[in-house]
Amino acid sequence: MWKKLLTSGSRILSWQKGLPDLKKVTAAVPTFIARWQHSELEPVHGQGPVSYGSHGEKFLPYARVWGSPSERLMPRLLDIRNGQKVQPTFSVEELQRRLNLLRTFMISNEVDAVLFTSYHNINYYSDFLYTSFGRDYGLVVTMDKVLTISAKVDGGQPWRRTQIGDNVVYTDWQPDNFYHAVRVELAGRGFRTLGVELDHLSQDRFARLKLAIPDMQITDIGRATMPLRVKKSDEEIALIKEGARIADLGGWAVVEALEEGVPEYELAIHAANVMTREVARTYPHSELMNTWAWVQSGINTDGGHNPVTSRRVRSGDILSVNTFPMIAGWQKGSPDLKKVTAAVPAVIARWQHSELESVHGQGPVSYGSHGSPSERLMPRLLDIRNGQKVQPTFSVEELQRRLNLLRTFMISNEVDAVLFTSYHNINYYSDFMYNSFGRDYGLVVTMDKVLTISAKVDGGQPWRRTQIGDNVVYTDWQPDNFYHAVRVELAGRGFRTLGVELDHLSQDRFARLQLAVPDMQITDIGKASMPLRVKKSDEEIALIKEGARIADLGGWAVVEALEEGVPEYELAIHAANAMTREVARTYPHSELMNTWAWVQSGINTDGGHNPLTSRRVRSGDILSVNTFPMIAGYYAALERTMFLNHASDAHLALWEINCQVHRRGLELVRPGVRCCDIATELNEMYRQHGLLQYHTFGYGHSFGTLCHYFGRESEVELREDVTTVLEPGMVISMEPMIMIPEGMPGSGAYRDHDILVVTEDGTEDITGFPSGPEHNIIKKT
Repeated sequence: MWKKLLTSGSRILSWQKGLPDLKKVTAAVPTFIARWQHSELEPVHGQGPVSYGSHGEKFLPYARVWGSPSERLMPRLLDIRNGQKVQPTFSVEELQRRLNLLRTFMISNEVDAVLFTSYHNINYYSDFLYTSFGRDYGLVVTMDKVLTISAKVDGGQPWRRTQIGDNVVYTDWQPDNFYHAVRVELAGRGFRTLGVELDHLSQDRFARLKLAIPDMQITDIGRATMPLRVKKSDEEIALIKEGARIADLGGWAVVEALEEGVPEYELAIHAANVMTREVARTYPHSELMNTWAWVQSGINTDGGHNPVTSRRVRSGDILSVNTFPMIAGWQKGSPDLKKVTAAVPAVIARWQHSELESVHGQGPVSYGSHGSPSERLMPRLLDIRNGQKVQPTFSVEELQRRLNLLRTFMISNEVDAVLFTSYHNINYYSDFMYNSFGRDYGLVVTMDKVLTISAKVDGGQPWRRTQIGDNVVYTDWQPDNFYHAVRVELAGRGFRTLGVELDHLSQDRFARLQLAVPDMQITDIGKASMPLRVKKSDEEIALIKEGARIADLGGWAVVEALEEGVPEYELAIHAANAMTREVARTYPHSELMNTWAWVQSGINTDGGHNPLTSRRVRSGDILSVNTFPMIAGYYAALERTMFLNHASDAHLALWEINCQVHRRGLELVRPGVRCCDIATELNEMYRQHGLLQYHTFGYGHSFGTLCHYFGRESEVELREDVTTVLEPGMVISMEPMIMIPEGMPGSGAYRDHDILVVTEDGTEDITGFPSGPEHNIIKKT
């Protein structure tokens, strides 16, 4: 049926090169067809910008044909221009001003091209803010071109939000397609020097970039270009003033909700809701990502970045109120907006200052002080043991089991010490989840010690939440105090080899680490140690099951609030609030960070990670409902396709096909099956229906300590290039997705997502929310 709908009376138009308006129609063709002409791109040297996704002399469609029909529909790069450009945050003149300054910098420093990979620089120069989930994103700037590089999981949203320049999309079909896009854009054009951000580009990514453009010299411009951003334009200042006004509203919201017995998270929820609504009212065309609040009370005020908890406010408590509205990637916070006491706080931190001296062979290091009076008050390292240890997420036996496996790995691979720096590994082995804000955090593991290294801004919270081992705090008084802590812990102890995560450690940080431990050989254990996490213990599976249950509650909260005219962000607020409260009820001793929901409607469904907007839901709309409870750094998810009131025949036909693929996928996940074989069979199902080219990304991924900005366990993903064999104890999603471009019959994206625990003889589906047309056409007329 779908093939008939797609081909009857229609033809693919030959689009004029560079034409931004795609509304070329015939009476028999839908009013809008996205330009999805696939190709293996070939750069056109000396002929101006490369054109993506159009026919012509530059390259042929399906230029690289591997042989099978399926492979012709699986290109490396795409052009997805779906819908219309959104209203920009800043004027074109303002964005051009920024580019002019950057290009002047490039000329002065003999930099031929720039590749930015950070959230901040990509957003600053293009107005596009990405959601990573372990994928690469980039912004290429040359003297004649600006190009954002995004993942296919985002559909046409990056193109809609890239306000100056062009966009190219890379797929998941082959590894390193992001770097292929960089090579296509830069190689062979006579460029000699490429500027990058070494404080953002990991050692692993740096190596892949060098392979992509071997003839170019790579130079660091991360810090050198920072001055281009620090002086704000009139437009920026106007936006930041609005942010400050909205932050104040968040503060008043806390005052409004504050009373004895209210938990911290309820105050934070109320403030964040008020700010999100005001951002949406003031900037109706903006994406609505990441606005948040922290309200800390009592002992929890000892760290500026301490997470929200379930602690209930008492009369006489000191409070630290922190409200952070985010407007198109721009933050204006009101830290410590209200500090209120009726008496002296009941707890005084034990801050034992010291310039650390390691005591080799005598157990844990002792922290003391020495030096001038100024140095005694401005030490490099501290011991802050404030309050009592919190109740751990997992038993000590469970954490010790993990350490035992890690130490066995270290012995087998002749690694004397490990320094983890990622959110996921630090959390996995210590039960401590940090907030970076640009600072370094670490976990050192040797055969006789475990030590978290945290910043003084967090006070005693890292020590309270480090559940196995010890903690040391570094200060900001001198640069590189984090690396000083590493040196104090490791130098002079006879260690020869240090294992690190090169997929997390930036080039800049890697260089500083080498200076700190010059006598140690640094080796990459990031990917090699990943298998230690992918098989989940009984305690982990129990927690993930609770997460799946709470994700279902988030889905029901969306159904409860869904009606015609409600904006996407209100549905997401309702779901996130319901999940946060349930996490707090179920895990009263846990930190409450990062639980969120996305509810996308209409064209906004075209990307799996598209942000919330102010778009109001209409009767007949396709919706993508995504709920994500976070429990102590552990992720769970529910994703469902829904419609409000009714769905067209074309939508129903596509939805049913996607449900068939989903159901077959649930059957295929079994112990002993390779990830790639599942992907191959499901690809064939889509191909038979003429839909493989509209499949968006892999079919599923691992679960555990991960989030949309950390922890992707890439060795357990249902993709064509992953040969991992599924084993009992692995937890994986099944989430096939197709996206039909705007204007075509049944346009929108279809995705249903279940979480599966692999057992000895099959799987257990721990998602309870129903799926499919018979359940999820929500009648609210």
